[in-house]
Amino acid sequence: MPHRSSTISVQIIKLRLQIAHAYGIDVEQVLQRVGLTSTFLNRPLARVTVEQDRAVWRELVALSGDTTLGLKFGNQFQLNGLGVLGYILLNSPTMAQALRLFSRYEHLVADIRRTRFVEEADSVAFVFSHAGFPDDEAERYVADWVIASVKVVTYNLVGVLSDSVLKAVHFKYPRPPELETLSVYREIFGDVTFRFNCPDTRCVFSTQLLTMPIIGANPDLLTVFEAQGQELIEQYHSENWSDRVRLEIIHALKGELPTLGDIATKLTLSTRSLQLKLQAENTSFQDLLNGVRQEMAMELLRKKSLNKTEIAYLLGFSGASAFSRTFKKWTGRSPSAFQKQKTPLP
Repeated sequence: MPHRSSTISVQIIKLRLQIAHAYGIDVEQVLQRVGLTSTFLNRPLARVTVEQDRAVWRELVALSGDTTLGLKFGNQFQLNGLGVLGYILLNSPTMAQALRLFSRYEHLVADIRRTRFVEEADSVAFVFSHAGFPDDEAERYVADWVIASVKVVTYNLVGVLSDSVLKAVHFKYPRPPELETLSVYREIFGDVTFRFNCPDTRCVFSTQLLTMPIIGANPDLLTVFEAQGQELIEQYHSENWSDRVRLEIIHALKGELPTLGDIATKLTLSTRSLQLKLQAENTSFQDLLNGVRQEMAMELLRKKSLNKTEIAYLLGFSGASAFSRTFKKWTGRSPSAFQKQKTPLP
């Protein structure tokens, strides 16, 4: 289960769900199926795990039946979805500076680095890496969302982006046979070169992009927002007890349930102190434990490498029946029904 402890800001998830709502998708049903709540998403420093993020994509596509949803949602991306990071980019003097600042403050939106910038003699590329992630349908949706968002954010920062600046877009997955004309791709990226079956996903720009000024950038505001960004990163590291508890639960959940006392000891806190810290973040140990168990159950059921009895044991249930009842309470579906549900394939 790669990168299980890595997290993504709920601001990104909230923006995506707002777009989904506008598309007529039942957002509450998505949240129920992946074990998230609106209350949790409204916590300023809250994060979701990478697997929860992927689960959200699976449910969105399953409910819509549209495998190009990642591209379409990315095309609706708004800079305010990046929070303070968005304002840092908006007030950078040039695109070159914006790219450097994105790398510096990327932790504001995710604590796993999947992006990098590659500068060559006649081009600069935004690269989205797939190393360590399963090559499945959710990876396509995530990559489509990211790369379409990059094009839109770049457009918003510098104005109209001509075909001479955006040169090519590469995708790791094979060319979708059902999208032979690539009309959705051309509608979003324009008349550029598209390549599939590539080692990574990337937008390739002319080096002209680096010297382009950011429209309306204010150096005084940049100083203010950079200070806010640094403060938020420090605050996240010092105060986000929910993610620390979630990570300890993941490490401890191996056939028996960890208790609040067990986790408090791991974090060198008293039980009462940990309760108060979680309460201040509008959550509880039981909510976090249930969330981790649901997330792991969904992932294990998708992989089909263990049967229900084995999954029940691993997640600390008394037996397969208890696991099945709880899973249906979580998602509205039995484990068997969940496994039978097919997400549209690329």
